Amino acid sequence: VYIAVVKYSGEGRYLRIDTARGRLQYATAGSTYGHNAADRAFSVAAAAAPTGRAFTSTDSLESYSSDGPRKVFFNHNGVKIGASGYLSTGGVTLNKPDITAADATLSRWTALAYGESSFGGTSAAAPHAAAVAALMLEANPSLTRDEVFSILTTTTFSKPSWNRNKGYGIIDAYAAVEAAQENSGATPTIPGAPSVSIS
Repeated sequence: VYIAVVKYSGEGRYLRIDTARGRLQYATAGSTYGHNAADRAFSVAAAAAPTGRAFTSTDSLESYSSDGPRKVFFNHNGVKIGASGYLSTGGVTLNKPDITAADATLSRWTALAYGESSFGGTSAAAPHAAAVAALMLEANPSLTRDEVFSILTTTTFSKPSWNRNKGYGIIDAYAAVEAAQENSGATPTIPGAPSVSIS
């Protein structure tokens, strides 16, 4: 199958092509899009949950996890960003994804709905990240959105600078909750793990 894109008329602009996991001979970085690429969203990449051990900084992403960055030409209200057109000089470039979380975990829901015990994809990684954020807010309800984001992105297993595949790295639930709990006096319990008192 061959795909050719030719500009017939009009202003030159970036164009997104989705091949439903097909591979193109010529491709550019930045496949993440939509709500997952929104400026204030927590964009989550997916890494398969290891068996019998914690994540490490060398764990790889799932092949279907979308990379970044993402070029955006309109604000959330539909107003065009800047006046430099729709090419590399226009709009803004967002560093997405932000973080990476586990997928391919056991799930009663997928077992009931699809007859499969494993829940995969970024649709699984995103709620795992959200669950860690919920534990952080349980430990310290006063945290703001930006504080939650800062903690999640600075307590990852590898603590790297941002890259277009993993964002700031694979989130570390214990480290994130510990950082959130500082100065709060709460004693959070992480489900499925021994009770821990974080001080």
